[in-house]
Amino acid sequence: MEIRGFGGEAFARALDALRAGDPVTYRGMTLLLRRADFDVRVPAPATSLTPPRALDLLTRARYRLGVLLASAPPLEAAVGNRVPRLVLVAGPTADAAELYELRGDHLRSLGDG
Repeated sequence: MEIRGFGGEAFARALDALRAGDPVTYRGMTLLLRRADFDVRVPAPATSLTPPRALDLLTRARYRLGVLLASAPPLEAAVGNRVPRLVLVAGPTADAAELYELRGDHLRSLGDG
């Protein structure tokens, strides 16, 4: 399921899927809402990955997420007070290895990154 706009039936279906715990994509990011967590998974590029590049990719994803939440109040309400966990992953699949995590302004390596 993918979010392509901020209204209409397709958006409502994507929102229902997210609330049900199914992954939903938006501009390359995979959003996953769980009982107490809100994960935002960002696929890493195929090129070599340095910590500064990982920080840049996750900071850009945080910005896109902020725009999404500000533009879609029903989505913001569904997320509630869960703090997003921004994670850079090795690929676009759900089981891709986690490489880096950004919480606040702190970048943490999670794998071989």
